[in-house]
Amino acid sequence: MTKKSIYYKSVRVKNVGPIPEFKHEFGFDAQGSPKPLVLVGGNGAGKSVLLANLLNPIFTAQQHVFENADVPGNNLFKVGSQQYIRSAQPSSHAKVEFGDNFSFNEWTLVSAKEAFLKSTGKPDDADPSFDQIPAHESCAILPQFPNKVDLTNAFNTNCVLYFPPNRFEEPGWSNPRVLEEGATFIERQQFSGQYTRSIIQKSPLKDTKNWLLDLVTDRHLYEMQTQQMQVHQGVPPLPFLAGFTGQCSTLWNACNEIIRLILNLGADARLGVGPRHARNVAVMSNQQQLIHDVFQLSTGQTSLLNISLPIIRDFDLTRSPFTSLSDITGVVVVDEIDAHLHTDTQCIVLPKLLRMFPKVQFIISSHSPLFLLGMKKEFGQENFDLIQLPSGNQIDVEHFEEFHAAFDSFSESTKYSQAIEKAITDSQKPVIFVEGDYDVKYIRKAAELFNEVILVDSVELRDANGFGGLNKIWKSLDCGLNLALPRRVGLIYDCDIKKENADRNLTCRRVVPTNEQNPIAVGIENLFSVETVDSLVKSSSKFFDITPKLEKQVRGEIVVQPEIIEANKNEKGNLCDWLCVNGTKEDFKGFDAVLDIIAEIAGVPRAENDAHSAHESHTPELQTVSAETLTDDISELDVKAESGGENGKEA
Repeated sequence: MTKKSIYYKSVRVKNVGPIPEFKHEFGFDAQGSPKPLVLVGGNGAGKSVLLANLLNPIFTAQQHVFENADVPGNNLFKVGSQQYIRSAQPSSHAKVEFGDNFSFNEWTLVSAKEAFLKSTGKPDDADPSFDQIPAHESCAILPQFPNKVDLTNAFNTNCVLYFPPNRFEEPGWSNPRVLEEGATFIERQQFSGQYTRSIIQKSPLKDTKNWLLDLVTDRHLYEMQTQQMQVHQGVPPLPFLAGFTGQCSTLWNACNEIIRLILNLGADARLGVGPRHARNVAVMSNQQQLIHDVFQLSTGQTSLLNISLPIIRDFDLTRSPFTSLSDITGVVVVDEIDAHLHTDTQCIVLPKLLRMFPKVQFIISSHSPLFLLGMKKEFGQENFDLIQLPSGNQIDVEHFEEFHAAFDSFSESTKYSQAIEKAITDSQKPVIFVEGDYDVKYIRKAAELFNEVILVDSVELRDANGFGGLNKIWKSLDCGLNLALPRRVGLIYDCDIKKENADRNLTCRRVVPTNEQNPIAVGIENLFSVETVDSLVKSSSKFFDITPKLEKQVRGEIVVQPEIIEANKNEKGNLCDWLCVNGTKEDFKGFDAVLDIIAEIAGVPRAENDAHSAHESHTPELQTVSAETLTDDISELDVKAESGGENGKEA
């Protein structure tokens, strides 16, 4: 039977979450090998939403041909809900196409189709699948599958894996039983209509250990080659080990290639299996044990093993022929691929690892500019696609070139400090870093409402991409560099961060006061008035996630947990856009405290306005020294390399 492809061909997403419209034709090189697709953008930009729309067809197709699919019954991997329709839009649509007559349409309307057509009419650019939506439904899943034989063949001959962002392995030191846990043989039988693998890979360590034990056992039982050698005249020839030949040996050697790359070891390094009572998978070199258990490496190294080895394992379980890593075909989706990885691993090792699987279609999301620089160096700009969300624009890596300096600086803190010193020395304005891009937009809107545009223009507001970015800047300046700063540098944290206000010469750290009345306790949204939040919850509930008030009994006492309101991470951008267009001075009155902090840092008095008619500015006089303009190539240097993206929070 001819092997069937399962590669993605195209995707179109319109008005889904924060994404207005995104179209992409998946790229292939001259040999027909798929190009990796990398999705970038701040938190809330739509990366995970887009991946969910790409994965939904895979899981639905698996249900169509197998009885024991990863997502059981007729459930959907991605919940269809009107809350994922882009703000102020009447409908959302996602269309994904594969080869071999395999496509998938998903529609969500603000009302049942019959009422929708009366109130809104058919969308001008509607896909023909719109006509297939039942009149009484507002959500519709409309798949077109190839015949079951071909679809089953596609799953059974290709690697198909999804690594979610919450993949996690317990560290070896967390529990003695983890340390003692040995691998066991896999019992796997083939039944018609049964899928013997798993697409979702949350914690594949144990399955990988068991598979490796199977592999080495079969290798020694069935692929060991011996050679008869005459030792002494008159003595019967003795068998000597001449090596191993067969698919298990080839797979084992491929795993050794992966280990050498991840651990940066020489060609003599290899895997080894411990004795019966200590069945660990070790790393050997020159017949010496270097690592007792390969699965008790650092979190980052284990993360790379838990992506690469399951790809080999999953393809092996398809029973497809295997002679090298370049034989592996299929689709691998990885959300936040750079999670837990050190900088040099992101930039050097991870791109090389992806390069080892040339026929796997990788679709991945990332926050790391260093990873992108490594991808460009390893693949070349033309051999992978880089998409910026939520715009959906295809970009190149050129504007990330500034982060070459960041990579070098991590290995030499003095050089990093010098780079920051130069950037700040060149500034003509005090530099104020805040937690996210939304904070910058809100502050500028508040300045407009409070007649403080001149104040905000007197400083340079910068997005630190989360409080982790602010922490990194503070730490970088905590090496005596702050003594030489000619200008003021300020860090403003959101109210939910447990930090103390602090000053170090011309460097200062400030935490925005908490608005105790606001039920939103986390993030910049806490500064809005309770009336504003109540009004928005009633009129635009999609902006928020709400946990109702509840009572519970704790040690015989009734404890009341008040209602909890949080800004939905996928709607933060839409909420910000709405408030920055429609918000009033009363809505933004909590931001008066932020403007006070900016005035203090800048050494500029507040303008006379209603909020300040009762008191005068208490800002101390600060030293000011002129310098050249702050350049973009360093100001975002380390902030985006280790932080969680727009308005991101450290765990």
